[in-house]
Amino acid sequence: MLLAASYGSVAAAPNAATASVTGTVSYLQRVALSPTAVVSVRLVDVSLADAPATVLASQTITDPGQVPVAFELTYDPSKIDERMSYAVRAEIRAAGQLLFTTDQSYPVITKGNPNMVALVLVAVSGSGNGGSMATSRSGSGMSGGGTTMSSAPNLPATGSLDLSPLWFAAAAVLLLFSGWLLRRRTAHS
Repeated sequence: MLLAASYGSVAAAPNAATASVTGTVSYLQRVALSPTAVVSVRLVDVSLADAPATVLASQTITDPGQVPVAFELTYDPSKIDERMSYAVRAEIRAAGQLLFTTDQSYPVITKGNPNMVALVLVAVSGSGNGGSMATSRSGSGMSGGGTTMSSAPNLPATGSLDLSPLWFAAAAVLLLFSGWLLRRRTAHS
């Protein structure tokens, strides 16, 4: 009888009115979140490349503490189309300013993707607060350190790096190499 009751509860799960995507939000920088930080996580339909993503579920976490921050996005499974693609996006803001955001896709739910993800956000360049991103704890142990302001790498708001200095360096190396080849060819003629 106990086995039948357990089996019945498992069988009822696919017909549940809601489902959820769970996970964590974190970042790699060794800085503490500001007390005013707000974490926003969204489950979005990213199937159409030329249209804005449709938000299926969202969660706003005020006073998140420190990373990793756990989240749970509850959605209506009847709105899921197995042919479509879904992803989770997140951002962290403090005093209305964007500090961290997802810069890659975190697919979920369909096409063999999980319902649990670990999001790793990247820092975006600051504007309006002197470039400070969060407070970094100094010192070690439980006592002793104060807080110091720290800034993230100078990334554009999109979260991507400017690679133009690398292209310039590659062109310079190629120019030097071609000059060396030309001198070597003329020396052997």
